[in-house]
Amino acid sequence: MEINSSIGLKHLNHHKVYSYLYEVKSSSKLEISRGTGLSIPTVASNIVELERRGLVSGGQACKSTGGRRAQSYSINRTSRIAIGVEILKEEIKVVAVDLYGEIIAETRTEVEFSNNDNFFTLFGSFVNGFIASLDFPDNRILGIGISLQGLVSEDGETVIYSKILNATGLTLETFRRLFRYKCRMFHDTGKAALAEIWNSHGIRNAIYLVLNRNFGGALILNGEVGKEQRLAGATIEHMRINPDGPLCYCGNHGCAEAYCGANRFRDRYGLEVPAFFEGLHAGDESCKRIWEEYARNLAIVINNVNMVVSCDIIIGGYLLRFMDDNDFNFIIESARAEGFSYGSNNRIIRSRLEDKAPALGAAIDFIEQFINEV
Repeated sequence: MEINSSIGLKHLNHHKVYSYLYEVKSSSKLEISRGTGLSIPTVASNIVELERRGLVSGGQACKSTGGRRAQSYSINRTSRIAIGVEILKEEIKVVAVDLYGEIIAETRTEVEFSNNDNFFTLFGSFVNGFIASLDFPDNRILGIGISLQGLVSEDGETVIYSKILNATGLTLETFRRLFRYKCRMFHDTGKAALAEIWNSHGIRNAIYLVLNRNFGGALILNGEVGKEQRLAGATIEHMRINPDGPLCYCGNHGCAEAYCGANRFRDRYGLEVPAFFEGLHAGDESCKRIWEEYARNLAIVINNVNMVVSCDIIIGGYLLRFMDDNDFNFIIESARAEGFSYGSNNRIIRSRLEDKAPALGAAIDFIEQFINEV
């Protein structure tokens, strides 16, 4: 940030006050002054400006320490919102999030993706209808982040590989034409990992595995999501665990995707996921054997990636909507039986976001930028 001018210094002070309030949630002018090192008059003038912009509001009086009670201030968490969308082969999910990344509204619809005008017309109508229902003025909507099943170029303009959606070559301009808001396009697993970092303070290094209908993974290093093209953080699903295994959509045999995606239950056993877990929880023996096989294959993947990067494993995605604690603990036990965490304190962590993480992460991208630029 440029501070070699009065305007630059004013901006820096503005950012200090806002960032401090954002972190502590609620504070008085005196506490802000102590926390930022700024004088109380400087803090007061910045509070006035932030209130004028609707970014900060006065709250309840602080606890009395004698004399006049100071007023507390906090971030107006809905002064700006962002929209996150996930496009899957058979479903669209949309969320609206506040400045703390909390979901304030969400919707989803089952629709088959097709890379043509009919789909995009339907898609634009669905998302625009959701945004209209929020009743927020345009100047309070930061933008629309779109996560999809495909690798996206580093400039975010083009899908460079998407076998699942058959959307290779799709451009961001296709989405820009549908909306009057800023749009960005992302690979879904990378943004899901970002949402996990955002909602789990303290994560520095981890492997994020997503048990959606299609399996995926991302690498988290030093609290950031690894760039897919540089670190192959988005291709854990194509780690081959059995060269004689079933054919994967990538053209190889025996990829983790062919064993660990939720579609495995339908394609291999003819069972839809809700019906499978209903049978498993009812004690069906065939479902139990299927679950044991699935958990062991997932455990092999977990152990393989942990041999390369010794760190925590975060598991999220569609399947978590149906798993109870016993199911998840069985995955942990299976991974330990394969050697996971031997000689280390690494954990296998259940995501709290389940299958909302990709859409949430796409929205958080806008939130992060806004917070950094206030």
